[in-house]
Amino acid sequence: MDAVLLDTDVFSFLMKSHDTRGVVYRPHVKDKTVAVSFITVGELYYGAEKKGWSAKSRKNLDERLKAVVIVPYDEELCRTFGRVRASLPAGVAAFLKASGINPSCGRGSEGARSS
Repeated sequence: MDAVLLDTDVFSFLMKSHDTRGVVYRPHVKDKTVAVSFITVGELYYGAEKKGWSAKSRKNLDERLKAVVIVPYDEELCRTFGRVRASLPAGVAAFLKASGINPSCGRGSEGARSS
């Protein structure tokens, strides 16, 4: 079984049929098992929260995510991450980054305080 792990941008490009940026990636995912990381799921829910997606758009996202393999953590954690990150004022996110904490998901690139 051939599989491909997509990052957030590529998944988003492919999710939108009208987005021409997805054209270049379609041949790479054809007939393959598509996977995304739990961080990508969190970033997608963050984007939905931040942009105030409609219930229909959120349902579409949920359906698209059901069609791929999510490299674990936990979907509820990702939803919570999206809601919390969307609620952070830009100044708080900048402060966290300056403190060595990655506001994208906890701390640092591995989820721990950067040293």
